[in-house]
Amino acid sequence: SHLAELEAVTNGQLADVIIDATGSAKSMSTCFEYAAFTGRVVYVGITTQELSFPHAPVFHRRELTLLASRNALPADFGKIIDLIAAGKINTDIWITHRLAFDDVPTGFAQFTDPTLGAIKVIIEVN
Repeated sequence: SHLAELEAVTNGQLADVIIDATGSAKSMSTCFEYAAFTGRVVYVGITTQELSFPHAPVFHRRELTLLASRNALPADFGKIIDLIAAGKINTDIWITHRLAFDDVPTGFAQFTDPTLGAIKVIIEVN
């Protein structure tokens, strides 16, 4: 599981900061499970769905802080693109799948299946 992997790399401490940029109500409500004691959860993704907090006991027990932020400004994108191009940000951990542009009409629906584990899908245009 993702939680077990995180526990392994943090010696059981979990993450000090969780940034959820998915906009997925399910992801936004479960991300508390990955936060360390006194950790912070930051919502950047925008959702139109109603959020619920079934993990509220974890939220309180770990004394977490919940923050919300708007998405980046146009100038921020240039900075991030430059950092990625310079190899200072590794995007490989987020890109779980790739799909050719011509295959989008028939292949994209599969990525709505949560069991597939898609985090970010790159649509390759040639």
